[in-house]
Amino acid sequence: MAITVLWSVACSQPDQKIEGKWASLKTEGFTVYFRKDGTFDGFSNGKSFASGYYKTSGDTLFVNEPTPDSYKAIYTFRFEDDKVISYAVSDTVSGRRKAMDGHVFERIRD
Repeated sequence: MAITVLWSVACSQPDQKIEGKWASLKTEGFTVYFRKDGTFDGFSNGKSFASGYYKTSGDTLFVNEPTPDSYKAIYTFRFEDDKVISYAVSDTVSGRRKAMDGHVFERIRD
């Protein structure tokens, strides 16, 4: 199952941005990399399995994974220190929506 997640958060602290690398605290080996250019990649145990485009507006993330089925999702997020928690608003993949609702990611520091 491809996981497409868009995150957007308006926060006053400079490090509270969705851009960067994130590791799941729920699913071992699952990471997401959000680039400043609006693209993202999802990895499972180091292998790419999802990619696409994202944009943010306030605390809302919009994701578009350009597959033949054009997977789309909308999530809101809340930061807690170096962690971010996702909340599903809508997702064209029901299994992903269930898995990602309340999912916690931790920022990966380089």
